[in-house]
Amino acid sequence: MEFYRLRVLTNVFFFLGLLVYFLVPSFWGLVIGISLHGIGKAGGNVLWSLWTTKFAPAEKVGEYMSVHTFFTGVRGVISAFLAFAIAKTLGPQVVAYIGASCILIASLMLLPELKANWKK
Repeated sequence: MEFYRLRVLTNVFFFLGLLVYFLVPSFWGLVIGISLHGIGKAGGNVLWSLWTTKFAPAEKVGEYMSVHTFFTGVRGVISAFLAFAIAKTLGPQVVAYIGASCILIASLMLLPELKANWKK
């Protein structure tokens, strides 16, 4: 499967998992939401493993991976503090909507690539 299409599909699992987990007020909402998130997480790990070497020149793969890993950590630390502050003030549902919106925007940003690759 073409990379950008697979990336958007993975994002769909994160998007749905986030919304179901935080917005469906039942045990099954938690189970289904975390399951969808887990599928997205597994897909993201596979994408990282298979596609990292496709984007970076062979001699730069290590540098690419270290920079990506560093910024993923920075993002994780900053987003946790922001999410808890927002959740404390506005509630976890608002955090879910913000997170889902970010995922949707990221996926929409890939539309030009999807359209270009669709024609190939």
